[in-house]
Amino acid sequence: MIEALLSAQNLSISFGGLHAVRNLNLEVQMGQVHAVIGPNGAGKTTIFNLLSGEMSADSGSITLDGKNITTHPSHKRAQAGMARSFQANNLFPESSVLKNIMLALVASHGLAADLWRRLDKDKTLREDAISVAELVGLADVLEKPARDLPYGSQRQLEVGLVLALSPKVLLLDEPTAGMSPAETKRMLSIIDTLPSALAILIVEHDMDVVFQISSWMTVLDEGRVLFEGTPDEVRKSEVVRSKYLREF
Repeated sequence: MIEALLSAQNLSISFGGLHAVRNLNLEVQMGQVHAVIGPNGAGKTTIFNLLSGEMSADSGSITLDGKNITTHPSHKRAQAGMARSFQANNLFPESSVLKNIMLALVASHGLAADLWRRLDKDKTLREDAISVAELVGLADVLEKPARDLPYGSQRQLEVGLVLALSPKVLLLDEPTAGMSPAETKRMLSIIDTLPSALAILIVEHDMDVVFQISSWMTVLDEGRVLFEGTPDEVRKSEVVRSKYLREF
């Protein structure tokens, strides 16, 4: 059996009397696009916050590539190989696409003390940044300030920034939120061509997007796992259809 790159075991957290996540077991394999779905309040964002270290669980454990990271703060989880994109863009708006990616590359290598010299002088760093830009479809706008990019392209750049961290596990939080159909199609194409060595966990409200891109799905109900399976199995699940009173 293939060991999961990311695993949560019996993960739980409560806020007062609200059990936001209850005894969650979740595994994400290398090469897998694993979607977490459910209605508002089901616990999707809380799970992302627990996995990325933005919140601490009341109980349970989290492992990344076989290492227990349950007590690691978010920056140590990033160092261990986890990267997360957020619903809101986290960019340097005045800097160019190229410099945004170069900054992320510098940070990933712990070279911030030598930051500006490296940005201006390091040809290898520039070449690596261009490779990332090509991967996310932004090679033709390298010198454009991030603030001047269309919204969809800004989201593409954010994916580029997290890829620059060389993650093993990528958490994508609503990657197509607010996008036009054309921008959504472009983002799906980018996700589809990401390195197969990655394990990708995605939260997304657009069910058409979810069923198109996922290889495995976890359906949540009030912080618990209601059902897991392939997109086809989720579509056919009686328990999912009876609970949500509709077919996905």
